[in-house]
Amino acid sequence: MVKNNEETQNNPPSTPEIYGPTHGKPNKEYIYHLLSFDPEGDDISYHVYWGDTILPLVYGPYPSGENITVTHIWTEKGSYTIRVQAVDIYDAKSEWSELTISMPRYKNNRFSMIKFNRELLELLIPKVKTI
Repeated sequence: MVKNNEETQNNPPSTPEIYGPTHGKPNKEYIYHLLSFDPEGDDISYHVYWGDTILPLVYGPYPSGENITVTHIWTEKGSYTIRVQAVDIYDAKSEWSELTISMPRYKNNRFSMIKFNRELLELLIPKVKTI
């Protein structure tokens, strides 16, 4: 890399941080925040595999250290791994970061909990015989 007629070393950006939900429902838009820093302050693009795409989507370039917002909609139930790599404008690449997402979000079944509590009470409280 050459800056101001001097050749300098180009270090890769930091491994991106991914912030956002890890559970959800299909066909709903989810918001994620990405953050990476470049040692030389170079602008950064983010290469994002959403787990349901063959090729990455590229976001940017953005200033180093800027917290960016991206969104995605998964259309099917399943488990997905978001993979993100930061790439500076001189093509230095960070390590990949990952975040696993589950669709759909699992809910507690309130009725099975009520049934469990009723059965537990029946065991703990002796039945009284009526004459």
